[in-house]
Order: sequence, then C-alpha cells, then structure tokens
Amino acid sequence: MALYIRVSHRKTGDTHEGWVSCGNYMFPYKAMRLNDKVSLVMPEPEPKRFYSDVTVYTESGKTIREVIEVNKPVQVDGWKIYQLGYDESKGRWSDVSVFQLVRDPWLPVVYTGILMMIAGALALFVFQKRKEGVHDKLD
Repeated sequence: MALYIRVSHRKTGDTHEGWVSCGNYMFPYKAMRLNDKVSLVMPEPEPKRFYSDVTVYTESGKTIREVIEVNKPVQVDGWKIYQLGYDESKGRWSDVSVFQLVRDPWLPVVYTGILMMIAGALALFVFQKRKEGVHDKLD
C-alpha cells in the first residue's frame, strides 16, 4: 500500500510531495520528511480477517471443505482445527497458513466435575447446621 501525498504549510507556503508507504515483501518502506522534527509515515496495516479455505480429509474417508478463521475453529471427528497464523511478511499474498489441531476427550468429564463442585458448594450453604458455640451455652 502506498500514497502519493502533497502537503502545504499554510503560514510559510512550503510544499512537499512524494510517496509514503508502509512497505511489503515487494516494495520498501518509504517516509516523507517535512522538516527536522516532523515526518509522515504509514503504519503497518492490520488485517481485518484471518481465514483459510481448506479441504479436510479424515481417516474415516470424509472430505470436508470449510473456511477456518481465527477464533472460529472447525470441528471434525472430535478435533478442533484453529487458524493459528500465516506468512506475515507476505501479508495478503501469503500462501502459507499455520493451524493448531486440538482434541480433548476429557472435556465433558472436566465440565461435570466443575458442576459437581458448584453443586456441593451450594449444598453447603443451603443445608448447613448451626453449631452450638460458647455464647449459646451461656444463655
């Protein structure tokens, strides 16, 4: 991405013009110096969306075509496939995607354990017995 810019100072009438670019793997970074203290620069653009159009072939013979995005994994046969990264030096022209595959067969057991702990804590509050203390015996 690059911009051709013309800048004019209202008070002095000085005019500067030229190219400003954040650069990429094909073109170098380019800034425009206006004076000793001020320069115009273009920051690195941030991607709005990371995604990959993939075809998944499973051991069971399934062929699944999906779009995998960051924070939107695809679930296939108990696995979650996450978009983890890409070739950032090439940006939108990247032809490399990095994926993370996660399989957690114990997750239902973990959730069941958490629910049981919450139920136990609630039961302690609801069904607690009042113990006789020293002050109760004096009355």
